[in-house]
Amino acid sequence: MNTVMQSKQQRTRALTESAIMVALATILSLFKLYELPWGGSFTLASMLPLVVVGYRHGFRWGLLSSLVYSLMQMMLGFGTISAAFLPGDDQMIWYQAVLMVILDYVLAFSLIGLAGLFRDKNHPSRSMALGALVGTCGRFVMHFFSGWILWGAWASYFFEDMDATTGGTFGAWVLNHFSGQGLGAFYSLIYNAFYMVPEILITVLLAILIGRIPQIRQNAVFPES
Repeated sequence: MNTVMQSKQQRTRALTESAIMVALATILSLFKLYELPWGGSFTLASMLPLVVVGYRHGFRWGLLSSLVYSLMQMMLGFGTISAAFLPGDDQMIWYQAVLMVILDYVLAFSLIGLAGLFRDKNHPSRSMALGALVGTCGRFVMHFFSGWILWGAWASYFFEDMDATTGGTFGAWVLNHFSGQGLGAFYSLIYNAFYMVPEILITVLLAILIGRIPQIRQNAVFPES
């Protein structure tokens, strides 16, 4: 009976904490330090609460929380998503719009749940930092494929506009050295790196600091618990 009650209490705690952390992650995602013109923003470590869920309650809860978070991001980005499905000469084909939703929302944010695979009860800072790195890099990879597959055709315009705005020559150098699919891939890598690299760095750094707080380990559920 005690085991049943304990298991029920653990599920209730995991559900409550997961809901709170998803809400916190959603709120943090609204505080954008900067936002790129074609989508993507550097936030106040909005993915960190999901890393905490993964560490405290394991991969399953971390993945579920990240999936719910992805749905929340879809709701916040409803204007962008709905525009992709509207008819018109410049609009996406319907299956491209579906692919955008899958890559840029469902998979990109759900992969943050991978952080729950790197749990170590005795080394919380190290395991949370590693989980944060893998989870955020997983999101980066999904955005990269989305940019390459769906937005690569904008690469020339992007690099030309970059030189026109900054007065530099980097864009011209890129256009002289890359073309076709290679240009699209390089464009996606550079574009998504503008906001994802700072996001990854701040999330990993804060994960190290958060992992040093004793309460993070308190009541956390590990296989041997």
